[in-house]
Amino acid sequence: MPLSVPLKRWLAATVAALVAGSLAGVGVAAAIHMPRVETLVDDTPRIITRLYDRQREPFASYARERRMLLAEGEVPEVLQNALVAAEDANFFEHGGVDPRGALRAAFINLTRGGRSHGGSTLTMQLARQLFLSREKLWRRKIEESFLAVEIEKRFSKQQILTMYCNLINVGHGNYGMKAAARYYFEKEIGELEVHEAAMLVGIVQRPSDYSPYRKPEVVTRRRNYVLRRMLEEEF
Repeated sequence: MPLSVPLKRWLAATVAALVAGSLAGVGVAAAIHMPRVETLVDDTPRIITRLYDRQREPFASYARERRMLLAEGEVPEVLQNALVAAEDANFFEHGGVDPRGALRAAFINLTRGGRSHGGSTLTMQLARQLFLSREKLWRRKIEESFLAVEIEKRFSKQQILTMYCNLINVGHGNYGMKAAARYYFEKEIGELEVHEAAMLVGIVQRPSDYSPYRKPEVVTRRRNYVLRRMLEEEF
């Protein structure tokens, strides 16, 4: 027996209220159990251990994560532009969460029938790297958002960019853009050219898949995407 119109409306309203209540509950729970982001001030990521000989020349190095740290202000403009264009075009405008970016990502995913765009800002990605798992759950997304807002309250945009560039996985055991620049190009990070910065940023999305040694054609396509985004953003 088909449902009457008033009953349908009542059911729809009830379902909407339950969903909204559930999301609000998860949000409150996330806020209550949020990690203390101020501890990031004293946080030091794992870096490379090097052994030197009597002449102070390095002869061996050991690391689970091959990482070299950048200081605040050392992220070169070309790398910053590539990151912002490809990952978070409104980075310097939002406060951790970008509703416009999320809507744009949802539209792209709907029109393309996939989930290639997550809508996460650079700050949300940093929060995930520091505190959360990579599970694609609504709860994690809400926690990401809360943490991103807290990070933005306590740190400048340049500090956030520096932390991101120091923590991110760039493939083949390299963590952080400084180590990646040396590994892939044998260059200091300040010497990167536009196409090289675009390649490093392109790898970040899926470092296990985007290897220039195993899949150069895939990495080239991803690099070209980053370059197109830089052009669109007038970088």
